[in-house]
Amino acid sequence: MLRRLGEPSVVDCFYDFLEKHGVDAPVELRQRSLELPAVTNEALQDALLELYKHRPEMQILFELMTDFDEGFQEWRYRHISSSNAPSATSKARAAPWAWSF
Repeated sequence: MLRRLGEPSVVDCFYDFLEKHGVDAPVELRQRSLELPAVTNEALQDALLELYKHRPEMQILFELMTDFDEGFQEWRYRHISSSNAPSATSKARAAPWAWSF
């Protein structure tokens, strides 16, 4: 697990992808320590917006990436919510159909 923290992340691979499509990721983003989280950058956001507006294939990709992210966030929220919920061990908390008589 610790070894993985020093390897390129999905964001680093995304920077590579963008560079192949004409967007230069700012040096401060590319040369950050791989152990640090990704940060926002206005210049990169502007370049992404330009790709989105002028390259239909990128627009589709970005929409799919957004859909995936939203779905993952929803799954994560539900997972954490169900993990933190009190267990239904008593009749007072259990659904009536789950009671054993």
